[in-house]
Amino acid sequence: MKQDVLSLAQLRSWATLNNVLFHGIKISPDIVTEDGTNKGGGVVSTAEHSSGDVLLLVPNDLVLSRERVLQCAKTDQRLQELMDALGDFIEVGTREVSSVCLLRLFPRPRERRSSFFCSCK
Repeated sequence: MKQDVLSLAQLRSWATLNNVLFHGIKISPDIVTEDGTNKGGGVVSTAEHSSGDVLLLVPNDLVLSRERVLQCAKTDQRLQELMDALGDFIEVGTREVSSVCLLRLFPRPRERRSSFFCSCK
C-alpha cells in the first residue's frame, strides 16, 4: 500500500497550514557535522534555548493521544470493536493508538484513509 509522505521541504508549509508553531528551530534537509558527516534531515536549533523552553507547539487536534482515540471510538463502531478485540493484549494507551494505526493501514475497500478522523471533534 502506497503511503503519502511529505518531503522536509513540504513539512514547513504543512506545519504553517496546520498552525504548528516553531520557536527557535528550523527544519533542515541536511544536517552536516563539523567533520562533514551528513546526518540526514531533521530539526535544528536557530537560537539559544534553556531547559524547559517550548520549541514546538502542536494543536491538540493533530496529536494522536489516548484521549482523542477514546473520543473517536464513541462514534466509530469499527474502532471500538478493534479496541475491544485487542483487550488486555496491549497496554492501555498503546492499545488505543495502535488501533487507529491498524485501521489506517487496513482500511475498508473504497474507504479514504483520511475519513477516519472526520467524526472526531
